[in-house]
Amino acid sequence: MWTAKWSEKFSIYSDLIALIVCLSTVFGIWYWGVNDAREVNHQLDVKQEVITEKLDNYFEHLYDYTNGIKGLYEGLQLVEPDELSRFVMAMMGSEDYPPLLGFAVAENVVSDQAFIHTLGVNAKGKILEVIPESASHNYDEREQILWVDSLENELGEKGAGLLLNTAVIKADKVTAIVSEVVSIEKLTHEISTWLEPDMQVNIRLDGKDLGRVGREKLSQPIVREFEIVIEGKIWELRLAMEQKVNPIWNVILAVGVVMSFLVYGIIYAMNLSGKHAKELAMMMTRDLAKYRQALESSDNHIVITDVEGQVVYANPAVTKLTGFSREEVLGKTPRLWGKQMDRQFYEKLWRTIKVDRKVFIGELTNKRKDGTKYEAYATISPIMDTESKELLGFVGIEYDVTERKTRENELKRLNNLMVGRELKMAELKQQLAEKQT
Repeated sequence: MWTAKWSEKFSIYSDLIALIVCLSTVFGIWYWGVNDAREVNHQLDVKQEVITEKLDNYFEHLYDYTNGIKGLYEGLQLVEPDELSRFVMAMMGSEDYPPLLGFAVAENVVSDQAFIHTLGVNAKGKILEVIPESASHNYDEREQILWVDSLENELGEKGAGLLLNTAVIKADKVTAIVSEVVSIEKLTHEISTWLEPDMQVNIRLDGKDLGRVGREKLSQPIVREFEIVIEGKIWELRLAMEQKVNPIWNVILAVGVVMSFLVYGIIYAMNLSGKHAKELAMMMTRDLAKYRQALESSDNHIVITDVEGQVVYANPAVTKLTGFSREEVLGKTPRLWGKQMDRQFYEKLWRTIKVDRKVFIGELTNKRKDGTKYEAYATISPIMDTESKELLGFVGIEYDVTERKTRENELKRLNNLMVGRELKMAELKQQLAEKQT
């Protein structure tokens, strides 16, 4: 009972259930598709390798410059500013490294003391005071990257920078430190040129924030964090890329939603049709019950047969008239109580109902189960399919006319008797008249 109850409810709401299932599946596939980060992660993998390689190569080439200055100082007893300027100009003729502002050389280094810069040369060959006193550092910090909060070039532009330091050693003593000055702003701009248009990167160096470059805002970023170690310094990079949505997924979503509602409409129509069919079936069942009750209550003998004449239905009056039970009649032919007429009669009957497909009406003699005969008035009609006109079977109705036939025969006998008497009287009268004459 519980199963039937829920089965009925499922049948009623099956269209809504199908719609919910279809839409959930469609949106689930669409959500998976638009959030599939495999392609973006692949691009981030590639870009991480590119940034790592370029940044490492970048500083490798910058140290080539400092080592060149170092070689100049180690090879000469005294380096004049003009000579240094020409040397720097020669080295920096290429614009491969625009973040490079210039060189600063600190001389007369005492082994156990800090030093202060002596001069600086920019890319245009001008002598600059680029390293503030606050940037003083011990010579033991040679070949390291140092942070400088304030730098100023010949144009008055200020900003933070990095010092790439290399010690100049003569006679096993540190006599100077060559510091290459690199602008943070121009360095980060250089890194931004390595990115795709839909990428951004946050850069930190030993805990100091160098800023963010690339695309300003990302609505659905996929993030990759990694580190690069250069000259003992840790570069922390947070690389992000916009999640890309393939337009095909929006097409799939639209088609899926339309198909979901189409499925809903089909099931709704089927349910509506099924509901109407059920109501029609119930109505027909009620009508059939009425018809069956009428058949069962009829005093007339009623049987229904298939096209071969085998009985498929018999009402109670059949038993009352023939003496055969319903179980004995079902599956048999009317020959069970018939076979009392001549061959021509039955040939005509079957030709009328099966070949001509017309109603047969006539009187015939049948025999009861106990062997007694009775007279019946029969109406036998073919049952036809209303559309295909296919013959489905026959329905036969009989009612007992034995008493009527008996009365008719008696009346006929009496009538014949009366006619005979009238004729006899007329004959006697004629004879008397002849004798009198």
